[in-house]
Amino acid sequence: MTGPDEFVGNWERELQLSLEYKEKFSSSKDWLKYFDYYRGKYASDLVYVNKIFSYVRSLQPRIYFRKPMVTITPKRPEMAMGAKILEAVDNYLINELMLKNPLKDTSLFGILCGTGVLKLGFDSEFGYASTQVLGADGETLTQVGKDGHKIEYNTNIKPGMPWADSASPLDIFTPWGIRDVASLPWVAHAILRPIEDIKSDPKYRNVKDLKGGFERHGVTSSYREMLRRTGQNISNELNLGLLWEIRDWKRREIVVISEGNVLLREPDELQIEGLPYEFLIFNRDPEHFWGIADVEQIVRQQLEYNSVRTTINKHVRLSVLKFLVGRGLLKKEELDKFLSEDVGPAIEVNSDSPGSAIVQLAPHVPPDLYNHLRQIDQDFSDTLGFNENTGGSFAQGTPPTALEVSTANMGVTLRSDERRDMMADMLVNVLRKWNQFIFKFWKGEKVIKIAGPMGGAQWVSFTGSDIVGEYAINIEAESGQPITRDIRSKQASALWGMFRNDPMVDQMQLRRIILSQFEWIDPSWGMILPPDQAMLQAAQMQPLGLNPASGSSYTPSGPPSEPSLRTPGSSPENPASMEQMTAMMPPEM
Repeated sequence: MTGPDEFVGNWERELQLSLEYKEKFSSSKDWLKYFDYYRGKYASDLVYVNKIFSYVRSLQPRIYFRKPMVTITPKRPEMAMGAKILEAVDNYLINELMLKNPLKDTSLFGILCGTGVLKLGFDSEFGYASTQVLGADGETLTQVGKDGHKIEYNTNIKPGMPWADSASPLDIFTPWGIRDVASLPWVAHAILRPIEDIKSDPKYRNVKDLKGGFERHGVTSSYREMLRRTGQNISNELNLGLLWEIRDWKRREIVVISEGNVLLREPDELQIEGLPYEFLIFNRDPEHFWGIADVEQIVRQQLEYNSVRTTINKHVRLSVLKFLVGRGLLKKEELDKFLSEDVGPAIEVNSDSPGSAIVQLAPHVPPDLYNHLRQIDQDFSDTLGFNENTGGSFAQGTPPTALEVSTANMGVTLRSDERRDMMADMLVNVLRKWNQFIFKFWKGEKVIKIAGPMGGAQWVSFTGSDIVGEYAINIEAESGQPITRDIRSKQASALWGMFRNDPMVDQMQLRRIILSQFEWIDPSWGMILPPDQAMLQAAQMQPLGLNPASGSSYTPSGPPSEPSLRTPGSSPENPASMEQMTAMMPPEM
């Protein structure tokens, strides 16, 4: 059994090796410099066109999901209702917890640093503690300090809810020699936190003698030196404490170390499907863990471009309009007339040849400089996989054909699609881990709205244990495209026009689908049934596990049998007339 000092010492050695591994086999020393270039922070005496910013801002919207939509299918038929519930829950959480923001930040880190990191959790930002559960939904008191004041401030991390947040790769540490995410035995996160909040956190012990700052030995001072080299000069006056939060997959525990003290060491309940982290690596290095940054490949071209533009600017400034004036050929007042901004002043010259009195110097910028700029642009294109055609600039004088446009965009599309797939895979993994948290920690009854058999809304009560099962999670590929309400309604109207007279199409199903695209319309509108038929359909709904009167929770009982959708007065043998259905449609249809 190792003592506290030996335990801390072992981890500090591991962290020191991890720091050296990152610095040796990644471009981590330059990551903050890449961020400065992205922000446009170049040397003050340079004239620049920020190609790095342009590249990032053109690439990022292609790969992240603006409004991801999740579909979930059960792997066993008895979990059909569980899949509906979980799909509704996941889509709700994505919007409620603003998941798109950490996804954007993670993709930005992936482009600028080569590795993006998404950290997952439940209930508390600094480690879930089930020993301090407050409510049936898994809420704890760890967001509030011992003195009753709030000590966690991220508004997207809500009590009793899963969460995801982007972490800087500068603050993430992995074991020496690990080459891929699947082999990680542990991950450490260096966290700067106000010392008073650390001491007030009810999860921690051994906090009485913490001093904050960075005045200590071992890996802490090495980390401070790394921050100093990368431009982050942390002042001791801020009174921040440095926490090393270690998720140990080998021992399934969470460890928090600060200033040589073990503040927390207990089983990590979030390690259900691996470590609570997701890594986004667009350009993988098969020999090392850390990815290759896009910006690392073009930073030299960016600096060279800046240098040439600065040289051109100097030539332009040197070549402003200048004159040679013959000494004594112009009186002072005549020279002032010449240099004034007045239109058409008369100037007398003491010379038989006016041209000998004043000689204009023609400005000149070497044309090779502009040729050099074009070559650098080509280097950018070759490195990034773009060409002038993908940016919409085709050869002058020849309008591009549809085939030329398609071919020009194919390369960039393939690249962005590959990265988009990586983003989708990461999001699927996030939801899979979130769902495990829900299964385990949501012990109290919750209510969610799902689509019912008639296309209307159904409210279902459930607990996490009610929906435990195996599900396939899919992210809709088109959900990242900016589809507006207006576009959806116009598409629905067009669909109605195409199939409204087709005898092979179930007209009531079609109508339900179309109405669902109009947010101001309940899809069940106009489908009110007579009392006898309504009672019949209510009986048919019972396999769904719904009991609105009692409010009882759902218990999986097999796949539901959805009743057919028909208009009042219709039957399988006598479907409703087109006049009836047309009368029920909104006027614009």
